[in-house]
Amino acid sequence: MNLFNLNRIAMAERPRVLERARAHLDQISRQGAGRVLELPGTGWLMVFNADSTDTDHAFRVVVHALLAAEALDELNEEDLTADRLELVFRFGLHDMSPPASDTELRRSDELADAVVLSAVAPAGCVAASESCFERILRPERLVADELVNPVLSSLATARTDGCVVISTTADTYRPALDRAFEVFRQATTSSPSTF
Repeated sequence: MNLFNLNRIAMAERPRVLERARAHLDQISRQGAGRVLELPGTGWLMVFNADSTDTDHAFRVVVHALLAAEALDELNEEDLTADRLELVFRFGLHDMSPPASDTELRRSDELADAVVLSAVAPAGCVAASESCFERILRPERLVADELVNPVLSSLATARTDGCVVISTTADTYRPALDRAFEVFRQATTSSPSTF
């Protein structure tokens, strides 16, 4: 996840805003058996390791990214004041074989490609690599459009054609996303770490 305009938030306010955003991402990651790593200068990385028995893992990862987008959008609405700009969150999604360590992950070309994807994603949307999107069973469950941007030519491990922007779930799957968001909301309101 790319914190696109963090440098436009007042220095004195950044720690509080970032702490609340990180708490939201931690909660959403835990819902999906994932975790969050900091990417200095960029944002955060939500890591979801695939279970070999989970044939729909890629779809669940996209849903968690969409949940994060909604949660952070709601956080913006709660925090917006006349003197504070809205913080813009962008999401890039790519896949890779499990690395040996977090250090190896942070140095990987796959992570660099996920950062590029997040940089070109529209605010609140998920830009996914072609290889990641191909892993999604029944992609018609998502609202996705082709992603075309000259910056994609810098991708090292992903094809430049076939990248997509995912904005939400299809209408028939929206109730499931809403239920997942309600579970997140209940968990955050009962957790003292988010206050």
